[in-house]
Amino acid sequence: MLDYFAILTATGFTLYDKVVAPPSLSVAAVSTNAAASVRAHHYAAVTSHLLLSGSASSNSASLVTTLTHGTAALHVLHAPQRGLVLVAAHAKAVPAPYVGSLLERMLRVVVRLVDGLDANTRLGAVRFGRLETEVDAAAQLDAAFLTVLDSVESAADGSFSVSAPRGDRVNAMAAGSDDNDDENSNPETVGAARTRRPRTGKRSAGGKKGDQDHARKPGKQGRKWDDTPVTASDMDALDFSSAPPSRSTTTGSASGTAVDIAHLIDAASLGRTERDGTYNPLDLSTPSSLSGGSSTAVPSFLTSMKSIFTGTRTLTEAELAPLLSTMESHLIGKNVATHVARDLTAAVGASLVGQPIGWARAGTALRTAMESALTRVLLPSTATDLLRDIRTVAAAPKSVRRPYVAVFCGVNGVGKSTNLAKITFWLLRNGLKVMIAACDTFRSGAVEQLRTHVRNLRLLSEEMTGQQAEVDLFERGYGKDAAGIAKEAIAAAASRGFDVVLVDTAGRMQDNEPLMRSLAKLMATNQPDKVIFVGEALVGNEAIDQLTKFNAAIRDFSSQANPRDIDALILTKFDVIADKVGAAISMTYITQKPVLFVGTGQTYTDLKRINVGAVVDALLAD
Repeated sequence: MLDYFAILTATGFTLYDKVVAPPSLSVAAVSTNAAASVRAHHYAAVTSHLLLSGSASSNSASLVTTLTHGTAALHVLHAPQRGLVLVAAHAKAVPAPYVGSLLERMLRVVVRLVDGLDANTRLGAVRFGRLETEVDAAAQLDAAFLTVLDSVESAADGSFSVSAPRGDRVNAMAAGSDDNDDENSNPETVGAARTRRPRTGKRSAGGKKGDQDHARKPGKQGRKWDDTPVTASDMDALDFSSAPPSRSTTTGSASGTAVDIAHLIDAASLGRTERDGTYNPLDLSTPSSLSGGSSTAVPSFLTSMKSIFTGTRTLTEAELAPLLSTMESHLIGKNVATHVARDLTAAVGASLVGQPIGWARAGTALRTAMESALTRVLLPSTATDLLRDIRTVAAAPKSVRRPYVAVFCGVNGVGKSTNLAKITFWLLRNGLKVMIAACDTFRSGAVEQLRTHVRNLRLLSEEMTGQQAEVDLFERGYGKDAAGIAKEAIAAAASRGFDVVLVDTAGRMQDNEPLMRSLAKLMATNQPDKVIFVGEALVGNEAIDQLTKFNAAIRDFSSQANPRDIDALILTKFDVIADKVGAAISMTYITQKPVLFVGTGQTYTDLKRINVGAVVDALLAD
């Protein structure tokens, strides 16, 4: 019996889905949200298959293929001319010989239905998770599907008729929202280290201290433990928040506090300014510097397979099987998630089968095949020019102008606040006005960390350009509603003419339902232009669990009919992983969302754009 039928775009957007089996027989009978999550995993598997096989951009005729995912069999009909993918699923143990006929007939139905709609309601004009057609057109599609299903099922066994009730579309999100913003998180590293007070006193020959600019009482003489009133001099003696200025390394702030700015940037990682004045971060290190090897070298795991590369006969699947198995283990050792490594090696093997390759060309052929497969994964299906998107919003007529809003989210301790500050530095260098919304209302020091970043960025901009940076912090302290703070920040930014609002959120584990509800509420309330997931490059298989559960939770706990999803990724700590770059591939493969930047250090200039060639060489390095 068929479990469900769905219509997707080639890039994975769900246009229509229909649960067919009764609840007791459906793919996931635990709950409607669980069933929707299972189908979302199936849709991701279908899109990944199309991406790796190269058929996502093919102009070939429609073709039905069959995939297996867990206990389900997925039958896929890709219609590249229409940009549509039709999916029918059922349990592997239950045969459904009529599925191919069902998909082909439904494709004809959908084409006729779409061609009958006016230009404003065509199937191409969709949003994630819903088919935006007129109500009567959607009803026609439902009725046509049930009619076709009854027809093909009856034709399959000659006597079967549909008597079980057909379930409605299972896409309802969890109702309600949670005002609880208690978000457990670990402290994130502050981009600029706190300046230490230099020791200015010198001991004389007699062992006594000489004259000092900031003399203090030795030991604990400055402490008062009685009930006498505290005087101003007592408060000054206990104030360790400021350091005396040093001409060579510090500059003064508006409040008179001296701040060391020498360590805030790394001149070697400073980006380049284009002819039009645009400041762009550097690309990720060149292949040789990232992997420590040559891009033309033969990978060591090929050495034991030298005998199959004769150049006189074509390679067969049987001959390549040991090589691909070794290659899969090699990729897993580079932090590529297991099933992602399996799919990548399968794609590489498919491109090598049937080719006569000599040993002299073995390394080049393998690298070319791997680069081709990874390019399809790493090159984004959506635009990554964040600066262009921001300027497009800023160029709107004054009557409707608003700030561009980006939300930074992720698990605990990955460096969201630090990389938000790096993005702020990049935007400031491009002449944009930035407001940072402090929506981590739980972690102690989170607001102070952002306040330090804002102060440092102002001083740094003044030192580098001679002008005060237009960056500000909007905060309401701790224990408040994060969604409400973000809404106030966006309104304040709009009234004061800011171009961008960057929303900093607290870290949360993907399994923490109350905190994920809070994040979904923030997104539903404020409708950001971009949702950026900040993750560590150190993780392997954990990346898959984090991203899939984050995406599922944001969708399931949203109160909206068209919930938001993660739009892009930033990977941190790329400077400490050497050539184990597999997390970038796993995260991009799972979400099919682009990696905007990678973090490579603690200064504001340690932000780089990903380089496909560098990643390929690092993966193939020993």
